[in-house]
Amino acid sequence: MLPGLTIPATQKEFLYRALRDCLNDTNKFVRAWSYQGLKEHYLFYYLVDNELTNAQLREGQLYRCLAPDTIRAGYVDQKPIVPSHLEILNWFWAHRNA
Repeated sequence: MLPGLTIPATQKEFLYRALRDCLNDTNKFVRAWSYQGLKEHYLFYYLVDNELTNAQLREGQLYRCLAPDTIRAGYVDQKPIVPSHLEILNWFWAHRNA
């Protein structure tokens, strides 16, 4: 999708169905484009209410909440945050109240 393009909430279901339909296209480029679009769609429209209610961590996993400033520093426990993840989080924080 185009960065900075605003899609009205009234169009989110239409967009989702259109992207899903493209998954069956015979053109590989269209299918790849559709997967990228669905990734972004889920990222911004996925409902997260109560998603951790029944969550179970696997051995070695750690769950905790961190302040945005801690995440923006680019490292958590001396481990770098994946740049694309940081980019997505920064976009989300900038637009969540828009």
